[in-house]
Amino acid sequence: MINVVNYGMVEKMNLASSPYPKGVNEFEKAGFTAIASDMVKPPRVKESPVQLECRVQQIIELGKEGGAGNLVIAEVLLMHISDEILDDNKMIDPRKIDLVSRMNANWYCRANGAALFEIQKLDSDVVVGMDNIPEFAKTSGIFSEKDLVMLASERELPSVEEVDFIKKQIQDEINILSGENFYSNLCLLAKQHLNNNNVREAWKYLLIPKIN
Repeated sequence: MINVVNYGMVEKMNLASSPYPKGVNEFEKAGFTAIASDMVKPPRVKESPVQLECRVQQIIELGKEGGAGNLVIAEVLLMHISDEILDDNKMIDPRKIDLVSRMNANWYCRANGAALFEIQKLDSDVVVGMDNIPEFAKTSGIFSEKDLVMLASERELPSVEEVDFIKKQIQDEINILSGENFYSNLCLLAKQHLNNNNVREAWKYLLIPKIN
């Protein structure tokens, strides 16, 4: 059995970690409620928001010294999910499940509040990648790592026609910017569009040198 631990039960979980002698009921010691499993012998922890009934496939010993631990590879046979942690689409809401994770020593981490953030999944879309970003842009010092990732996450590069169109629109500005700081100035213009989440527009400026 794997019983997921959230913030509301973490203190009781810590009680269960005490090195009790064999035969002591840790459910009673920690104040948890044992409920019968459907497919495996060990009981579930009722207070856990997600309970996974598993069959152990392999146990890998990670070392001989203290704290080395074991890696347990298991097959999940059945999963029990509390309705209380689901959103309107029947997906697990990370704010409702309020998970905790074990760190080092006495430290834990709570996966809630400011600790949560979203990154849009790319799914099956192929993105342009970092390798297509011009070298002058990557080494300019103008773009943050986040900016570069935004550029790399674009699904396709603007066409030559799109870049040529924007070039003609700002031709006078390009003539003024041309010279020693030409590439830096293009990066600054692109950066303005990235700040407004206009990634495709930013790309058009960075591709201008290719059609010069």
